Amino acid sequence: MKHLYLLLISFLLFSCETNDTSYTGTSDESPAYSETTESEYENEESIDCSDAKSAASNGYDYARQAYHSEAMEDIQYYARKAMDEFESAMSYASDCGCDEANYAADEAYEYARKAYNADTVEDGESYAKRAMDAGEDVESYASDCENQ
Repeated sequence: MKHLYLLLISFLLFSCETNDTSYTGTSDESPAYSETTESEYENEESIDCSDAKSAASNGYDYARQAYHSEAMEDIQYYARKAMDEFESAMSYASDCGCDEANYAADEAYEYARKAYNADTVEDGESYAKRAMDAGEDVESYASDCENQ
């Protein structure tokens, strides 16, 4: 009777489920804990600012087209498109937590806006060139944020 009682207690002790959430094995196996490698931590911490870079690149292209335009209507058309892209770049840079890219995108937007509102072709070209330069900075800063 004593042996039957010990056998019953042993069975109950070993058949109970564990509440340990990191345990992935069965009751017949040793616990299999998940090991996280250092590279998995790096992937979790990496920042993806690819949308900000893409929008900045598009904004740069439109600002370049405005810069090379000879008519005020063309400058305004491309400057407006550049403004839209730099505004998107600001949002994306904010989303990925890249303050430098956000500030540069804001600067690029302001220069594109000035190109759009310029009174002369020369002023429009000058502001479009500045928007291009700031657009390059956005791409550079977004890349830096991704590589940190």
